[in-house]
Amino acid sequence: MGFLTGSADPIRHWVGEHPECLESGLILEDPGRRSQRGSFDLEEAGAFDWMARSGAGDWVAIFVRSGRSGPSLVSEALQAVGWMRKHLCQGKEGARAIVLLDGIPEDLGYAASAVGEMVSFRTWRVAVTFEALNI
Repeated sequence: MGFLTGSADPIRHWVGEHPECLESGLILEDPGRRSQRGSFDLEEAGAFDWMARSGAGDWVAIFVRSGRSGPSLVSEALQAVGWMRKHLCQGKEGARAIVLLDGIPEDLGYAASAVGEMVSFRTWRVAVTFEALNI
């Protein structure tokens, strides 16, 4: 079991170490240091795993989930996008979310299609290669 099934933790860790694997130019950020509008409660932003800036300067909330999440995940992502717009975005900066799922929940379809480019959904694949050791 472990790495290949049941847990999103290894993928979450990988994304934290290599955010550019999701999107060229993506850099993790600490939103607590970047607020231009005074103090705020980061918990209001929702349960995102990472917050990042795109190469274009937009704010991106990253969610890594396994199991069935369905439409509630769309709601979580939209909450994070709204929070970033209110507390972090300046000028023409945008906000959006990337949701990584280990599979596509059947009940996600309509809710996911309604959010357009504001929330993008992706899945992952893990490949394992075995090689002989020359001993």
